[in-house]
Amino acid sequence: MTLRLIEGFDYLPTSSNTATVERLLAALGWYAFGGTSPSIVATGRFGGKAVSWGSQVISSPMGAVDLGGDPIEAGFVGFAMSTTTGGWYISLVSSASSPVSGFGGNGTICTIEMTGLGVIKVLNGTPDNGTVIINSRARVLPLSEFFYVEIGWDLGAGILVVRVNTVPIISLTSSSFVNPHSFGNVDAIGFGSLPSGGVHQIDDMYVCDALGTDNNDFLGNVRAQWLPLASNLSTQWTSYNVSVANFTAASNSNVDDTSYVKTSIDNDGYVDLYNVSPMANTGVVFGVAVKGAYRQDDARQGFVKNAISSSGVQALGARYPTNTNYGFSIDIFETDPNTSSGWTYTTVNAMAIGPEQSS
Repeated sequence: MTLRLIEGFDYLPTSSNTATVERLLAALGWYAFGGTSPSIVATGRFGGKAVSWGSQVISSPMGAVDLGGDPIEAGFVGFAMSTTTGGWYISLVSSASSPVSGFGGNGTICTIEMTGLGVIKVLNGTPDNGTVIINSRARVLPLSEFFYVEIGWDLGAGILVVRVNTVPIISLTSSSFVNPHSFGNVDAIGFGSLPSGGVHQIDDMYVCDALGTDNNDFLGNVRAQWLPLASNLSTQWTSYNVSVANFTAASNSNVDDTSYVKTSIDNDGYVDLYNVSPMANTGVVFGVAVKGAYRQDDARQGFVKNAISSSGVQALGARYPTNTNYGFSIDIFETDPNTSSGWTYTTVNAMAIGPEQSS
């Protein structure tokens, strides 16, 4: 396992309704709590969507994203950030130390903070209870436009590197930057803002660990590009409305019952596959994330898998247990199932994705 998260938010609907945004983020494994509730806005990078939040009290961060899988001792996170004032922070979190929903105190391993003057600080805790380990010099960072932040860490070796637009700003080696009251490795990334006003946005986020042979280092300034469904390749599921094509029915960004495809829990192996719209530009492809939002209305426990097909060769994601509310099953495919090698612009454009029923 190397790539743990790819997120660009472009497939989500714009909304400032607290209940709607928190429902959508929760389905993705994000936890929103305290302070100013986030919004999904249409002012992300490259004309896409982003998650936005305003100022709030330090002890109530905007939220955190669960990374899934084993906690990460050594890894990397990158994200595009836009801020009107500065005054935001990101924290590496261990829920082994305290629940993610508590987020502060012992659960925060360390925090990287950017002040309104463009100073980047590393603290061994939260902004309100951590000790500053190091600060960068003040620098001019663009306001109200996106720049790209990357953080690399190795808790065992005491290494922490902060980069902005691929340029190293802070490099710690053999350093004690970890909260002395925390234990465990990183299993969540938290975002928050200082009570200094302003609006902050994040977009085009990745997380990877340092394991494996691919995607085990900084990826650089990346784009998480959404490829909308374009047509049916093969269909065994049923549209909610027989006059609506399956790929259209499955393209419901609101993640609700206004549009969907369905099948019986008894139809083991039934699969729908949909062709995708082509990428907007060429470039190196680090991985493909397939995200399906599923729920069940059967009393029996249901299971589904995300499916991906390349040149007729199909691969399946993890078996996902459904519930009565929608939740996203997310699988990252770092290699083309047809070639067992990395994806290319051409093979991504020719792939198909969809759901498979798994009894």
